[in-house]
Amino acid sequence: IISWGLGLLISALALTIENFYGVSGIANLLYIQTTSFFLSPYISIGGALLQRNFLFKKLTIITLASQVVKFIATLILLHLNFTFYSIALGLLICSLIEVALTIYLSPPLMSYMPKFSGMRPFLKFGTFATFGNLFRRVCVTIPDLIIGKIGTLSQVAFFSRAVGLHDFISSLLVQGITPVSTPYLSQANRDGSDVEDAYNKATLLTGAILLPALTV
Repeated sequence: IISWGLGLLISALALTIENFYGVSGIANLLYIQTTSFFLSPYISIGGALLQRNFLFKKLTIITLASQVVKFIATLILLHLNFTFYSIALGLLICSLIEVALTIYLSPPLMSYMPKFSGMRPFLKFGTFATFGNLFRRVCVTIPDLIIGKIGTLSQVAFFSRAVGLHDFISSLLVQGITPVSTPYLSQANRDGSDVEDAYNKATLLTGAILLPALTV
């Protein structure tokens, strides 16, 4: 509902966004990028099931293979003079590889068709989690959009480079910890263990890893 809905919304607004910035090619770029919205449910669900079962070897295979293919494909497309489309097409190829490997390596619980049973608890938790994350991403992206309209391309590049470095460091650490800490809490809940104790341990260890980076 959310991912496909956002994909349809962005596709519908692509020409309007292109006209707003007055730069040709933005609409086509958005059409390419929105494809990932229609593929992401399969990637995220399969990845979540692999995390839940601590199958990190399979997750590593999916991530490493898709990123290597994306890197090579982007370089080839740049060499063929696809300009800024190269990055978008590289991301699309990466998503397709992720979907294929996720379907191939996913556990038996993997579901491919939308189901609406048990929606109430899912929506209650999912609404807070999804829109909280969406709001965070919007706060990161909005400055780029504003500067892109009232400033110059050089100003956007300088700002994105500075923010991107900070975001890269923090995201790298969080993305390395989260796939381990969240299944750990989930397992404690399924086993009937003390979830509060598990949460305290996970928070303490996460903070110990993040604190030095945040301090710097």
